[in-house]
Amino acid sequence: MTSDNATEDTTQAPSVEPATNEELASENTAFAAECMAGLNNFPPFGDWKLGAQLVTQSDTWGEVWRADFEIGTKSLAPLINRIVCWRKADGTIPIMVAIGQSVPPLRAK
Repeated sequence: MTSDNATEDTTQAPSVEPATNEELASENTAFAAECMAGLNNFPPFGDWKLGAQLVTQSDTWGEVWRADFEIGTKSLAPLINRIVCWRKADGTIPIMVAIGQSVPPLRAK
């Protein structure tokens, strides 16, 4: 890797935790609903119990929906399971699932 490549931002997705420059989005249940609808096509989702949810606004990613969840009745505490969802420039809505993360739980605002 050259030094020029080392300075490129190769991040493909928002971080699991909201970035310090992300602002709380005004009530945006429509975007959260779009993200949750995408989860319905993911077979294991039926066993997941959603917890705190948060929609933020990012200069890089636009609207970002995050939700903590548990799988069935099993808790990984103090580790957190989190879903991250955002809209790409082409209109698609990617969904990232992160299991067993060492991050603080979301706080619903």
